[in-house]
Amino acid sequence: MDTTDISSINFNVTIYFSNGQVLQRECNLSKAAKLSMKQNVIIPDDTDYVEVHSVNNSIVIPINMTFVIDASPKFEKSEKISRYMLYKRDHGKCSYCGKEITQKEATIDHIVPKSKGGLNVWENLALACKKCNCFKDDRTLKESGMKLLIKPYNPKKCGIS
Repeated sequence: MDTTDISSINFNVTIYFSNGQVLQRECNLSKAAKLSMKQNVIIPDDTDYVEVHSVNNSIVIPINMTFVIDASPKFEKSEKISRYMLYKRDHGKCSYCGKEITQKEATIDHIVPKSKGGLNVWENLALACKKCNCFKDDRTLKESGMKLLIKPYNPKKCGIS
C-alpha cells in the first residue's frame, strides 16, 4: 500500500460481542497501532497493511482488525444528549434521507424505540428530518423498512476503549 499520506487512511475495527452484537468503528493511526498490539486481535487474511517508520523503528499496522469479546458492550454514561449535540455529530443531515436540515427542523429519533426497550444513548439516537421521523414513527428500522445512512456513535468515545 502507498504510505505517502498515512493521515488519510481509515483503520477499520470490528468487535463481535458474545451477546451477538457487532460494533464497527474507524480509528486513527495512533489507536490502530495500539489495537494491533493486543493479544486478542484477529487480522483478516485479505487485509492491507501500512508500514510506519520512525527514526529507530518501523511497525506494520493492519488496515482491518477484528476482536471477539466474551462480554456485552458497555456504554458509558455521558452528559445529557441534546438535539444540538446530535446536530453537530451528524453534520446537520438527516440520518435516513441525507437531506441537510436546520437545527430548528431537526428531530431526535430513537433507532430502537423507547417503547421497545431503546435507550437514550448516543448509539441509539439519530438526527432525523420531521418527515422521516414521522414516517418511522414508533417502529424499528426493520419494521419501517428504513436504513441509516449515518451510523450513530458516541463522539465522546472517539474509538474503542
